[in-house]
Amino acid sequence: WTRAGEGTLPVRRVQRIMLDLDAPGRALVAFTGFSDHNLWETRDGGASWASITGNLPAESINVIREDPRNADVLYVGTDGGVYASLDRGATWLSLSATLPTTPVHDLVIHPRDDEIVIGTHGRGVFVLDALLLTFAVVGTRASFRTMNLVAATRNKRSTRVLVYGAGAFGQRLLVHEEGGHPPLQSRLVHQ
Repeated sequence: WTRAGEGTLPVRRVQRIMLDLDAPGRALVAFTGFSDHNLWETRDGGASWASITGNLPAESINVIREDPRNADVLYVGTDGGVYASLDRGATWLSLSATLPTTPVHDLVIHPRDDEIVIGTHGRGVFVLDALLLTFAVVGTRASFRTMNLVAATRNKRSTRVLVYGAGAFGQRLLVHEEGGHPPLQSRLVHQ
């Protein structure tokens, strides 16, 4: 055994380690504790580490998951909810608008149905449609600081997502549609 991250990583309890099976040498480590820098990444087998906590709140990170289709999309469950990053940890979006404030201890990304299954401590299991992230990737994600899914519908022909977002521009309600005519559009509903 070789000690990894000495002098770089926090001296706290390690909650989760996620190895990236598609990229040898890459791993994520989550720490407990109500402090900054609870999520770290290595790309060289532990020789160097970088915090990818970004704008996550200073709380314990209980679970880490990587999107099965896009390695840049990460999900974490914390003591206060669920967050997603579309840029491998540089920025984080809250996915907890319709969830109770409760610790999240497990996440599963269903590969066929594009759903995020959320296991909480004491509040049960929730399923979140990953359409929100589809919107964020093709929409105007760079301008959002926070995004909350208001409603989503999906059928064989089209997808419609109603999202409430906030950023430097203030607060906006947007609708995003895929399929139908035109095939892809995002428009401002309320500012």
